[in-house]
Amino acid sequence: MFRYILHLLLLILSLALAALPFLPASLAGWLVLLSLAAIPLFILNIIVLLLSFLPSRSSSLKRRFAPSARSRSRYLPTLSLLLLLPCMSNYLPINFFLEKSSPKAPANVPLPAENQLSLTLISFNVDNFQLSPKTLHEFAALAHDRQADIICLQERPHDNLLRWDSIKAAFPDYPYAICNSREDEVLNLAVISRYPLSGMTERYYPHSYNKQLFTDVILGPDTIRLFNVHLQTTGLADNRDNPKHALRQFFDQAILRNQQADDLVSDVQASPHPAIVVGDFNDTRAGYAYRRLRTYLRDANPHLSFTGSYQRFHSLFKIDHILCSSPFVPCDYELIPNTWSDHKLQITRLTFTPNE
Repeated sequence: MFRYILHLLLLILSLALAALPFLPASLAGWLVLLSLAAIPLFILNIIVLLLSFLPSRSSSLKRRFAPSARSRSRYLPTLSLLLLLPCMSNYLPINFFLEKSSPKAPANVPLPAENQLSLTLISFNVDNFQLSPKTLHEFAALAHDRQADIICLQERPHDNLLRWDSIKAAFPDYPYAICNSREDEVLNLAVISRYPLSGMTERYYPHSYNKQLFTDVILGPDTIRLFNVHLQTTGLADNRDNPKHALRQFFDQAILRNQQADDLVSDVQASPHPAIVVGDFNDTRAGYAYRRLRTYLRDANPHLSFTGSYQRFHSLFKIDHILCSSPFVPCDYELIPNTWSDHKLQITRLTFTPNE
């Protein structure tokens, strides 16, 4: 009886996690803890299934010679694992749930097809550059060495703390730059580019310092739409001494993040151009926001792994992502540890065939 209850409970949790990106944003927000437990849940289901194959300790001949009953005990764990496979494909290279990835190619290697171009893109939560010009210039030197074409920044410092003109001056090879217009908010955004940028649309949210912006990038005969996002932060500093309020704040922030993700999905769907979405999602690969975007876009990391992007907590959580639509093909992706921020730096190379 206990085994059946355990199997049923695991099935219900697996079903809820599998259905997460299809639920309303508010309901999915209340299940945020389940998305954080995706890997332990998957491992527990594997253990339970393996245990069901062990010989019974009962000496009863009826139990010993009743394989059909024993087979039935494996149905629920097997179903649970099948439900979790699409979610776990965001962590593991399960090819029949993922689009075929391009083989990883070393950086700066010429592309074999003459009509193909490549775009190297950096996305980085800079943590205000530590309000240090030295940190800014060290990062700028890395971007130059990696020959980045476009640089997307999250948590750009306020202009009165580290001037926007000074930030742009650190990238002399990048003639185009935009940043969010409202300096009354923290958690600012910016895009610095070698290619012309056309227009900018900003998204601000009530009860949130987080925001999004998107702009069109002119790549010769092509135009792409670039989304630089910083979805709702999970911050509990104000309620550390009140666990009840902290837990409620945790769920409220998850709901806000999911609603922001829904707006982002709508903007991506409405885009007349191929889309690239980069930034700090504050959401794992099992979470609502990431999986909602993955319904329409592919991950720029063609070799998905358990590597995290948030450098605290032993880099357990990958909450920074780069996603792209067709015709972009991910070729190379790195997460670069650093001492400049609490986030790793993302860098990817995408290939595409330009319009004639």
